[in-house]
Amino acid sequence: MGWKRTNAAGDLIKNGKAKALRAIDNHFLRHDDYFYHYFDMREKQLAILERILPFISTLETTSEGKQMASFLKRLSGAVNPGNTAGHFLEELDVLRHNFSEHQLPKNHVEFTTRASLFYIIHEMEEYLTIKQMFKPDENRTHMIKKKKKLKRKGVSS
Repeated sequence: MGWKRTNAAGDLIKNGKAKALRAIDNHFLRHDDYFYHYFDMREKQLAILERILPFISTLETTSEGKQMASFLKRLSGAVNPGNTAGHFLEELDVLRHNFSEHQLPKNHVEFTTRASLFYIIHEMEEYLTIKQMFKPDENRTHMIKKKKKLKRKGVSS
């Protein structure tokens, strides 16, 4: 994920959060802040991705770096309103354990690469914990998917 994509994602999150706030304001008889909390969760996750981006972009090509890249690719393919964080937290724990079993770094480049990897693991644990604490509402998730599908077909709701 590059800076342009994080900026675009940030704009989408801010827009979604603003719409969620308007929806809360428009429904004064019932307190419904589900989508506000959803976008708040995504905003926190985006901040983490922005923090680790400089570290990811400077990783040396090592077997550990490749393992981390593979993990991040699988995680990016699984981002959805549901909750798959538990599985990825377990996988991250295995990565941490495996990395800690490797020989100590032999030079400065290996040391900084290893330090960056452990920092990324730490931040990704936070990213996934934030997601795990958010409780998805399957009915709303299904409703949103249905509306998007209709919108793509050109049918208004």
